[in-house]
Amino acid sequence: MKKIIAIIITLSILASCENRSNTTNKETNSEQTENTNPDVFGKEIDLADATDSYELPSLMKSNDKIITKLTGTVTDVCQYSGCWLEIDIGNDNTVHVTFKDDAFVVPKELAGKRVIIEGTAYKEVIPVEMLKKMAQDEGYPQSEIDTIVSPKAEYSFETIGVVIIE
Repeated sequence: MKKIIAIIITLSILASCENRSNTTNKETNSEQTENTNPDVFGKEIDLADATDSYELPSLMKSNDKIITKLTGTVTDVCQYSGCWLEIDIGNDNTVHVTFKDDAFVVPKELAGKRVIIEGTAYKEVIPVEMLKKMAQDEGYPQSEIDTIVSPKAEYSFETIGVVIIE
């Protein structure tokens, strides 16, 4: 009788493990096939109510962090794996875009395309002293270092998705 109970318990455990692995495989497959649009990376983003990327500096004038949706032109992409990109925000500036939880990558050939992104934008103001130190470390001539007289704002963006729109 003890052998029969042991066999029943063993079979029950094996059956429950098999059911869990089938469920896991189904969930994984649905996640992989959820996004079949070749112009969408990460989560699908609603295209409505996006702000032009050139507006980012004015949106962040009094904020160090905002949640927003932007459209803009990609100027650069990580050529190693597509793990980041940069978007033009005007005046020879860009916003550096990374992907939330490193959940996806984008094609390395994305430069020049218009995209929409959604997520959190950050602003960091770099003081004059730090800018001069960085210029000195990069080997700029003293005459160029002396022209640095005001702090510089740098922008970063963590997005949940990228959608190619043009």
